Amino acid sequence: MKKFVVTNNKLVVEKYAGNNIHFIDGDFIDVLVYVRDKIQLGYKLLTHPLCSNFLPDKTIYKTIIIKNESEVDLQSVTIIENALVLARDSLPRRDNKIMREDILEDLKFVDYQVIKHSLEKIGG
Repeated sequence: MKKFVVTNNKLVVEKYAGNNIHFIDGDFIDVLVYVRDKIQLGYKLLTHPLCSNFLPDKTIYKTIIIKNESEVDLQSVTIIENALVLARDSLPRRDNKIMREDILEDLKFVDYQVIKHSLEKIGG
């Protein structure tokens, strides 16, 4: 099983450099869209795109683990599409206070901790 970490969090990239990391230079939604496109090409979700329950109105960082499969996983398609709907619906509620540098650093750390725990559970 070849897994890939997709993230827009530079802290995750720094901590897991060289471990099949794909960095997205964008927002939460951009990560979800990239993962959705990969799922449509035969990848499967290994972590839920909304684990930690931070939607784009509460953070801009998102890290998701996927793996390459031989065919499209319909459950992953459903999950990522539902996550995109929820994320897009929440975006207009975003408070610009989260864009303060000190808050962004905290949000990077929270996202890193969530994915660190996930990688430990699935072996990575």
